[in-house]
Amino acid sequence: MRNFQLPGRSPAIAANGMAATSSPLATLAAIDMLRAGGNAADAAVTASAVLCITEPHMTGIGGDCFVLVGEPSGKILGLNGSGRSSHRADAAWLKASGLTSIAARSIHAVTVPGAIDAWDQLLKRCGTMSLGDCLRPAITLAEQGVPTTPRVAYDWLEDAELLAGDPGGRQHYLVNGQAPKLGQVMRYPALAEALKRIASEGRDAFYKGSIARDIIATIAPMGSLLDPADMAAHRSDWVEPIATDFAGHEILEIPPNGQGLTALIALNILSNFGLKALDPAGPQRMHLEIEALKLAWWFRNKHIADPTQADVPVAELLSAAFAQKLAGLIEALSQQ
Repeated sequence: MRNFQLPGRSPAIAANGMAATSSPLATLAAIDMLRAGGNAADAAVTASAVLCITEPHMTGIGGDCFVLVGEPSGKILGLNGSGRSSHRADAAWLKASGLTSIAARSIHAVTVPGAIDAWDQLLKRCGTMSLGDCLRPAITLAEQGVPTTPRVAYDWLEDAELLAGDPGGRQHYLVNGQAPKLGQVMRYPALAEALKRIASEGRDAFYKGSIARDIIATIAPMGSLLDPADMAAHRSDWVEPIATDFAGHEILEIPPNGQGLTALIALNILSNFGLKALDPAGPQRMHLEIEALKLAWWFRNKHIADPTQADVPVAELLSAAFAQKLAGLIEALSQQ
């Protein structure tokens, strides 16, 4: 139990269900869905859709979705809702392009959006509500508007210059060319219309209908290789989660091309040190955690890829022997 004489937060405790997001409105929408008879999958999709309205700088229907869900039997399911690059981005094109890397802001970093299909697949397999039911709170908020909260206002200001350089960014996400100020109400009528079409026509409205055509028409002049066939062919994949043990707990992640392998490698490295004996905020523990993550990031960059296109040695990277080897590198560094 925490010391109530000091600042802090107590654990949240509930009898029938709970939800946690970075946005109060998204959390409330998830709780409302549970109160309406929905289950955890319904609440998760509802909250995710609302986050596209309340925190548009962090997430959106143009992004991806990764899901770990526990079934009543205890089995953990994984859903990889990340989109692929264009079928035209083959080895011959890459060689002819002269590219040696793809920058984060490059048009070629834009892949088929996977979130909508993942929401749809999750609801069909695990939910009790329709996609339209789960999108309704987001549609309402997009039409009526949401106030800009402190952290969102802070982050938005950093993106203002980038948004100003794009016609869509200026139109939909700036006010008179400026980022919204704290408390300013933002409305998204175009996004509301897109969500309405998806709610009434289903996920195909996004991947095969007018929304898909608008996406391709917008990014094609920028040099994107994505075409209507890429959008229409997209499907999320149900996958077997990968896992490791840390501090007596099983930690599960989505396998590559998901980034979860990075965290598991870092935890395996840290399992070789007596973290419990170290101050959680002390320099020794911070040093170990920083170095473990630096090593994990290196192997992330080297190995994580689409498993249909590359051989990712997951078992080797998660082996105890591999973790001990990397832990030895940290010990050597700490003695210099």
